[in-house]
Amino acid sequence: MRKNRIEKLLNIAHRGARSLAPENTLIAGRKAYEAGADAWEFDVRLAADEKFVVIHDETLHKTTNAEKIFPDSESYRVDSFEYSEIERLDAGSWFEREDPFGEINRGRVSTGDLRTYRGAKVPSLRQALDLTRELGWRANIELKPQDGPEKLSPKVLRQLVDLVVGLGMEDDVVVSSFDHGMIRELHNFNSNVTGALIIEEPVPRPVEYLKRNKVKIYNLCATLLGTEKGDRIIREVKEASSQFRVNVWTVNGGEEMKELLANPYIDGIITDYPGRLCKILTRVN
Repeated sequence: MRKNRIEKLLNIAHRGARSLAPENTLIAGRKAYEAGADAWEFDVRLAADEKFVVIHDETLHKTTNAEKIFPDSESYRVDSFEYSEIERLDAGSWFEREDPFGEINRGRVSTGDLRTYRGAKVPSLRQALDLTRELGWRANIELKPQDGPEKLSPKVLRQLVDLVVGLGMEDDVVVSSFDHGMIRELHNFNSNVTGALIIEEPVPRPVEYLKRNKVKIYNLCATLLGTEKGDRIIREVKEASSQFRVNVWTVNGGEEMKELLANPYIDGIITDYPGRLCKILTRVN
């Protein structure tokens, strides 16, 4: 398994190398690996047939051509479509049209790469994990919350756990969520599957909160850094146990990355620019 030049800090690619390729696609995952990331983070949601698909938004509008393929649909929510329908969609062409990070305009994405992005598919969770395993890599699965009658059932959560365990990837996968109850539920199914709590607001008694939720990892919003409450969370957690970990999202600027490298309490950086972080890590080393 690939390890960073600086052992203590993980370079985690946010939705793959999404600054250079269409987010949450297998192509973005491969680009992140090639850029030197230690792991990739990707989002999963549930399709109508209870299959996990890799996509960030609740709807298919932003990153697919669903409206063109299904013009008469009453809803474009991900959970309104079965996976057999979702896998028909083009999840890559929008990237060239939108150039979300301006990297095409800067000449950092080749014409050849843009051609390969056209027609890229929305992966299933299984496909994303197969790629991770093929590369001898790591993954952070962000489990997107679902509300109302579509809320993820214990049966569906067990399906995710069984997939990770069935592939023998317990040591290579972290499952994170803003819905901390789902992470507790996953732990109840199998304590060998590592969970992480995503937080963007301070939590009281952060060490107790980790223990109560049966996890050892916080994925912390970068906006909390430099605030009294945010810094207290990091300090208390890391001083309580060397087994507790803190990853920070989303950090894209080179100077911000360098500042975090100097912070002894930070274990991982989640970034849209894994290549930039890799270069900084190499220079520091």
